[in-house]
Amino acid sequence: NAHSIGLKADGTVWAWGSDTYGQLGDDATLANQSAPVQVSGLPAIADICAGSYHSLALTVAYGQVYTWGRDDNGQLGNDSTLQNSPTPVYAGLTYMKGLAGGAYHSLAVDIFGGDVRAWGGNGSGQLGNGNYTQQPTPVTVSGLTNILSVDCGWQHSVALTGSGTIKTWGADSYGQLGNDATL
Repeated sequence: NAHSIGLKADGTVWAWGSDTYGQLGDDATLANQSAPVQVSGLPAIADICAGSYHSLALTVAYGQVYTWGRDDNGQLGNDSTLQNSPTPVYAGLTYMKGLAGGAYHSLAVDIFGGDVRAWGGNGSGQLGNGNYTQQPTPVTVSGLTNILSVDCGWQHSVALTGSGTIKTWGADSYGQLGNDATL
């Protein structure tokens, strides 16, 4: 939304912009930054992404997911306290290969079966688990396997399958699911 993150070749993560909810991950001062600051407390990182007010990182070793920033809908995935975190927290996932951050939800792909894990806000069904209840810890998206990558929109989610097809779920008020349904 109003922050950016970058990944350097040495595996360090850097962030800049708005820090209203701790989404820069550099400390507890919550000060906006016009120049990149290093995210503290992370091991070597292989992949990153930014949600609206939260950030995610995937470690080189074991594919662990770390998150930080806003957590009012459980988008950090670490517990049910829904506490914002200005420093990275472990989201309880290991052996993941891809990440996506939406407005108030997050996704990751399992290395072994290509299953998708989802957590956070679910008011439009963007977690794909058959209900509309927010999930402060990761749940498995129903009916998806062999997924190569994922992405998130505001309140919808997208997955690319191993066969090259696209799967979408969640809000469709503007046709963003691409399924030719009546809006």
